Order: sequence, then structure tokens, then C-alpha cells
Amino acid sequence: MGTILYVFGMVAMYMFKFSEYEATRLASFKRYIYIYMYMLSTAAWLMYIKIVLEKGMLNGRRIFAGIMLVIMLSCKSALWFVFRRYALSSVTERAPYIQLSQRVHETIGDAEPKRVYIVSQEDSGFDYWVLRYSIRPHKANGDFTWSIGKSFYEGDVWTKELDKKAWQMELMNDYDYVLLYKTNSYFRNKFASVFNDPDGIIDKTIYVVDKKTGKLLLNEFSARVVFETKEEFKGKTEFLQTIDLAPLIDKNGLNSYRISFEAKSAVPGVILMCQQYGSTSRYIFEHQFNISTVYRKYSFVVIPQKSDFSVENSVLTFYGGYNTDVIPEIKNIVIEVFEKND
Repeated sequence: MGTILYVFGMVAMYMFKFSEYEATRLASFKRYIYIYMYMLSTAAWLMYIKIVLEKGMLNGRRIFAGIMLVIMLSCKSALWFVFRRYALSSVTERAPYIQLSQRVHETIGDAEPKRVYIVSQEDSGFDYWVLRYSIRPHKANGDFTWSIGKSFYEGDVWTKELDKKAWQMELMNDYDYVLLYKTNSYFRNKFASVFNDPDGIIDKTIYVVDKKTGKLLLNEFSARVVFETKEEFKGKTEFLQTIDLAPLIDKNGLNSYRISFEAKSAVPGVILMCQQYGSTSRYIFEHQFNISTVYRKYSFVVIPQKSDFSVENSVLTFYGGYNTDVIPEIKNIVIEVFEKND
């Protein structure tokens, strides 16, 4: 009876208390139902211990309690609970957020609480809530404001409809810092002018709000040029390889890099910028952009990831797509690494 009442209570909660997005996806259902399972498991433990301590031969109650105990402990979730695997999993999952929040405390200090606007585009809120807790005593933006701009998919209840001017005004009036956890191409295009350096939008980075201009200043990192060439690279096919980035990344590490260049194609289209050497690469990243028939300057911030360390090369490659005639021409490549200021 208790199980029936609990489940029907959950049904009522999903129907009348949860948002449409959460209700139709049964958000956190496993977590809620496991609460009841853990209660039953604990009751079975206590029952079994009590019966075992009683004198007497094997009886129906003891057999029933033993069966219940075996059923409960056969569940993976119950075993994880007993052996604290959930706690270990939580520590691992929160590690990148804790590292970033420590940088927040080091950069801002904790002597006086500040107002920090957390941005995590196209997210359901996990990034925001963990960071909001971790950066205390600093105050974060309100609920359902971490993803901004426009709805990114049907049923997107997480994104706040907000344009560039309104966001900039809100930052000037109410916030001291902006913590970019995760951006997307929409954010980098639509909100670029809010930043003092529109080409220096870096995820997992702290920006200062300039109260006079409303611009976001990157004072935690500075950019250093590690490579530049005026050489012109012209492809004969849609696949164009330019310079080997592996030595640069080996030397400077897996930091944020800004890659700037000029590009054009006789046929306009979409270009994939990536790293490749044969069928693999030492490091990887990908970024798409539209290319036109006249030279235009492009600038993108990327964070390379480790891939195949049995390979020594990671060639900066531009690919226009098979049989599209989008053949890229690239010149004036400049690569900068963002380094944390002392």
C-alpha cells in the first residue's frame, strides 16, 4: 500500500508541480524512486538482523526476510549506496566545477561577496547549480537565466529570452563578474560585441564587468603569439592541410588558443577547421565557419584535446566537404595561446 501511495504521489507531482519539459521526460525519476527502495532495503536489513538474533529454527519469516534482502542488494543502485559509490561518483563529477570555483575565489577573493553571472548555454541547469553552490559566498544570477538568447529547441524552458543590449545593461547595473562555463556559436556571434575582445571569448573563464562601458574584460588571462606566417596556402581539392600544430601544443599545453587567418574560396560554403594527420591526429578540435568568395579575416578560440599520442603530428586542416568544389585558400595565420596572469 505504501508503495502505491508513494508512486501515485509522484505522478501527481509530475502532473501539477513539474515543468512540461521535466514531466514529459520523468526528470530524476530514478533518484526519487530509489529513495523508497533504500527505505525498503533498510527495513529488510533490520528485519533480517532481528529474526537472525531470535532463537529458533529456520522459519517462514526468516526465509522471507532473506529473500527481500537478496533482492534489494542485487540492485546495482543499492550496492552503490551501501559501498558509497554514489559519493565517489559525485566527487568525480564535481571535480571540474570545483577547480573552476577555486579559480573564482582566487581571482575575486572572499573578503566581500560579489555578484557573478554564470553562463552555460543550452544546459538544463546542472552546471549552474553546482557552480552557484561552489562559488559561495558570492551571489549568482537567478534561476533559469544561465542560458540566454533564444530557445534552442522545442520545449527549451531553460533559456531566457534576452538580447545583447538588455544583457549588457543588466550586467552594468547588477553584476561585477561574468563566469563563462559553456558557450555556443549563437552566443559567440550575438553577444561578441559585449566583450572588450570579441575574439577572446573563452569557456571556463572569468570576466570583469566594466561599469563605465558595460564591456567584459579578460584580466585573468593574456594572449601570447606563438606562431605567425604570411604564407598563402591554396588547395587543389576541398581538403587543405597547412601547418603542424603538434609542436606548439606540446610546448604550451592544452590551453585555449586563438587561431586567426584570412580565407576565401571560389565557391562559397561551409568549411570545417580541424586537426588531422592521415586518419588520426595527436590532438583534436573542430570548428565550422562559412567562407565567401573574397578574403575575410576569421578568428576562433579553440581548446585542443588529446587524441592519439602514437602520432607525432596534428596538422591544421581546412575541409570544404567532398565533391562540393568549396576549395579553401588560407593566408596570414596567427596563433596565440591564452596564459593565466600571475
